[in-house]
Formats: sequence, structure tokens, C-alpha cells
Amino acid sequence: MPALSLNIFAILILISTIFSLFLGLLVFSKDPKKQLNRIFGAFGIITAVWNFTNFMSAIEPEAIWVKLAYGIGAFVPAFGVFWSLALCNKKLTKLKVFIYLAPAAILLFVSIAGDLLIKNAENISAGGSFKGVMGPAMPFMSAYYLFAAGTIIYILASSYLKAEGNLRKQILYILLGGGIWSTFTAITSFILPLFGITAFASLDSVTVIILLIFTTLGIARSSLFGIKVVLTEILVGIMGTILLVVPFFMPNTGLKILMALIFIFFSFIGYILVQYARKEEKMKEMLEQKVNKNTEELSLNKEELEKFYRLTIGREVRMAELKEKIKELGGK
Repeated sequence: MPALSLNIFAILILISTIFSLFLGLLVFSKDPKKQLNRIFGAFGIITAVWNFTNFMSAIEPEAIWVKLAYGIGAFVPAFGVFWSLALCNKKLTKLKVFIYLAPAAILLFVSIAGDLLIKNAENISAGGSFKGVMGPAMPFMSAYYLFAAGTIIYILASSYLKAEGNLRKQILYILLGGGIWSTFTAITSFILPLFGITAFASLDSVTVIILLIFTTLGIARSSLFGIKVVLTEILVGIMGTILLVVPFFMPNTGLKILMALIFIFFSFIGYILVQYARKEEKMKEMLEQKVNKNTEELSLNKEELEKFYRLTIGREVRMAELKEKIKELGGK
């Protein structure tokens, strides 16, 4: 346990795990009927489970956690493809779901059922870094990941070039975050292991924070998923959970008490921030409703004025026509 408290990778992976879970559940809960929100919710949960297996490799450095990390990790790019299709308004068919989920399920089974994916894993550390020998199925795992990651980048990049307005901004944030993370993961977890280099495998579970940050920026600046102010709730919830868990990993009682006091103080401040954010959102909604109401009233007044104007002008025209007819009759 003391060693864990000093391991920055373990702490970052724990943050990524909590962040993924909170963000996925929050997005899903805001609009469960929307396909984009449902798929991202599933993506957030599967990413959190995958990251948790990487975190567990720091607590119990056993080969099973490395195998689980690789096996469950096969589902992450699959849901990444589904999310990209939904974000770019492309159809998600049953065939596409089968094409990506079937290989992921097979790789999960192969990973935990034998030594086809990982023959030997020693000196395991946080994030799944280890020294060992990869199995004969590793090239297939790498090919699957590169195919799925390439599909995600292609979908996002091609849609970005055609998109306009707010959708273009949303795609850009995900393209940048997903591109950076996919590149790191491809190199450290799938390309280098083919050459027997597994010491950098932990970077994939750490750099997922980059994707989460860009997703958060997308929510804040381009109203991704249709939510905005809830970022305060996300950050407060994540930090509160982290501060609640951290004391259990402190090496002595003094530090545990200190972290517990920090948690209590943060909870108080966080509660105030959340209440303020909700109040601000409510005031914003009330202001928008008032503006919309005034706009509707102005529109009605405009229509009434236009109607009155048409009636007045029409009467004036008829009066002028009558005067002309009277003159013509008088002249006769």
C-alpha cells in the first residue's frame, strides 16, 4: 500500500477510471433516449472497467489483470466506432455492431482462457506495464485495434470536412482527443509489444485523460450531448470521489486524517459550487424564457401592426378610387 501512494501512474489511472465512469453515467442520465448519449454512456462505462483492471495491476501485480486489461480493452475501440458514427449522424447497423463486437468478444476469451495473447508476464506495475512474452494472437489483436482506430479517425475526419457550425466544433474536439489517445495506445500497447517492448503499456490508460479532457471541452464550448453547466457537477463529483478514496492508500494515520479533513472541506465548497451552478442555470433558463416571451409578443405586435397597416392602406386606396369615380360622374 505505501508503494501505491507514491505511484503517480496508479493515481492518474484511478482518476481516469472515476472520470470515465462519472462522465459516461452523467451524459447517459441527461438524455437516455438519445442514441448518442446511450452509446457514450456505454463507452464511458467500458473505458472505466478497462482502466480499473489497469489500476488493479498496481494493487495485485498478477498476470490475470494484464490479460483482463487487454481483453476488455478490445471493446473500447469498438464502442469508439459506434460513438463516432452516432456523433457524425451516420447509421449504426446490426452488421457494423457485429463486425466490431464479435472480434472483441473472441479476443477477450482468448486473452483470459490461455496463453495465446500473453504467454508470460512478470514485473507487472500500474497500467499493465510488464516484462514478458506475447502470444501468437497478439498480431491479430494489434491489427484489430489499428483497424478500429483507423475507422474512428476516418469517420471523424471525413465528417469534419463536410460538417458546419456547432457540429463541426464538436467533431473537432473528439477528433483531437481521440487522435492523440489512439496514437499513444497504438504505439505503446500494440505496435511496440510486437517487438517485445512492453514497458510503456501503462501510457494507454493514462493518456485516456486527454480524450476525456477534450470531451469535457466539447461539452463546455460546443454544447456536446446538449449539456453545459453540468461540468461543475462532473468535476466536483470526480474530485470528491478521489479525495474519499485516497485516504485508504495513505501510509500512516496522520496523512489519512489530513486527507479526510481535506475531503470534508472540499465537500462543503463543492456543495456550494454545485448549488451556485444550479441557481445560475435556473436564472439563465428564466431569462431565456422571458426573452422568448418578449420575442413572441413583439412578433404578435408586428403582425397586428402589419394587419392594421394593410387595412389602412387598403381603405385609403378604396377612398381614392371612390373620389376618382365621383369626379368622373361629376364631370359627366
